[in-house]
Amino acid sequence: LAEANHKVPAVTLFRTVDAQGLVSHRESSGSSYTTQLIRIVAGALRAHPAMNSSWTDQGIFIPDQVNIAFAVDTDGGLLAPVIPQADTLDEPEIESLCGDLTAGALAGKLAADDCRGGTFTISNLGMYGVEHFTPLLNPPQCATLGIGAISPAPVCTGESIVAGIVCHLSLTFDHRIVDGAPAARFLDHICREIVGVTKS
Repeated sequence: LAEANHKVPAVTLFRTVDAQGLVSHRESSGSSYTTQLIRIVAGALRAHPAMNSSWTDQGIFIPDQVNIAFAVDTDGGLLAPVIPQADTLDEPEIESLCGDLTAGALAGKLAADDCRGGTFTISNLGMYGVEHFTPLLNPPQCATLGIGAISPAPVCTGESIVAGIVCHLSLTFDHRIVDGAPAARFLDHICREIVGVTKS
């Protein structure tokens, strides 16, 4: 991981987005923020397949599946179990898989296959109050999305400033695979979906 990240020309983009909908949905449905964001990111990856790709010796490879790895901090170090075909799952299915895989990681009972085949990674440090950070790439994947704190903040509504809740996002990507503009459009897609949750 360290060697690969030393060689890869990585760039990180940062966004802050209105997250009131994520908070309200969590309160009403019980779905974790990670689950909600896996669902949102899976749909965005299907719409922006280059962000779901990988770098190989033969060139850029775009898989036909969206398999999202998510980072889990364990006593034995960082693990990244994979939600296979995340774009085909509904939110309860993702929530159930996240729970089972997290429990397995914390208990040291994950199978090797549970951490294979990821095409994109999500890393969440928001629970520690971290806002923006620079998530490492998980080679050969194109990108990793860092989830920062969901916290109170002033939010502009029309010409008014009101008390709101925001989420901080950090997207690191391999500049050999995609340029800044396509990566920015992908991150904007995610932000618009998060705001859409607010309006639903």
